[in-house]
Amino acid sequence: MKTVLLKFHGVEDKDTQMSKDFVKDIQIIFGQSMDINNATKVEYFGDYLATNSPAKDWYEGLPSSGKQKWAEFLTAFKTQFPPLQVERELVRMEIVGNELGGMVPRGGVDIWTHIAFADCLMQLAKEAAIESTTECMWLVWDKFPATLKERVMGTHMSWMSLCAAIKVVDTAALKEVVERERRWEVAREQLESQHKEIVWQSALLEQQRNWVVADEDEQDDAGSTTMNAGQPAKPFKPRVQPLTTTPATAPMAGNLGRPRPPLMPVMEELRRATKELLALYPQQPATTGETEYRAQLGWWMEKHPGTKQATHTTGFLLSPWESPVCSGECFKCGETNHFRVQCTAPVERKLPPLEQWWRLHCNRVIGQEGHHGVWVCNW
Repeated sequence: MKTVLLKFHGVEDKDTQMSKDFVKDIQIIFGQSMDINNATKVEYFGDYLATNSPAKDWYEGLPSSGKQKWAEFLTAFKTQFPPLQVERELVRMEIVGNELGGMVPRGGVDIWTHIAFADCLMQLAKEAAIESTTECMWLVWDKFPATLKERVMGTHMSWMSLCAAIKVVDTAALKEVVERERRWEVAREQLESQHKEIVWQSALLEQQRNWVVADEDEQDDAGSTTMNAGQPAKPFKPRVQPLTTTPATAPMAGNLGRPRPPLMPVMEELRRATKELLALYPQQPATTGETEYRAQLGWWMEKHPGTKQATHTTGFLLSPWESPVCSGECFKCGETNHFRVQCTAPVERKLPPLEQWWRLHCNRVIGQEGHHGVWVCNW
């Protein structure tokens, strides 16, 4: 069966096969006719080149001396029309720094990665018939990791020379450099993580600084009704407000002097919503919950950006190192050994004003006065 061969153009988007495959098919055709000499092969070869194509123009431009020896002619053709797909694959070849000093399986044995890389480069360069040239070499060398560039210069005059230089690189030195770079990368990531943590902490401190109550002596109207365990309850007596002030405009801790919204009546819907928010932001253990608390706080700040007061719809977090909510705690510092009105804790020990308001709200909505005059949770 005779081989059917389409004419070769030397243009990638017109040819259906690579130049090296075209040459193989030509040789098969010529092999079927044993009486063809070298000069005749070259002559017939030109008949398989498309008219007015780059390949035909190159063929017609060859001197007669270049058409006498078949082997030399094929070498010239392969050099002029290398397989572009192979060249593109060659240019895409890359080895990254953390691969150096490792081993990969080849032919049933493990070899060093840089040696396997050099073998692949050499194989592709031979397939593209450019192993004796520098064609595309700089594009590949430019992607070498710095460790390899320091040991293999980009001034080699052929792919054969470059690949040979890669193979003789000191493996022990490569492993040492790669390990050192790995340790540097780990240290860099740790420093970057610490920097992000500092930035986050700074933002958190700034946010909490913005929450500091302007008047530390300002009390919530309901604050004085919260009693500690074992102490008698005092009847609630609202503070007398000036005639120009209404309960809806009275300042409230955590609001930085802004008008306080009117208190919602304690209905079952409000009680249920408050319980859901407490479940959404559960108080973390004092010893192991600080990380989770900070994560929850970051999430709360993202969900409520710019918020400077807690409400019955936002809720707030409970500090893991303070008393549980509805435990008769002081709303200023979270401890249970004194009333809020008696709190003398310094500013740095006080709870964020948003948490102060949230604790008071939970006591008002969920807590109830027990037999001993203590506010307790009823759920």
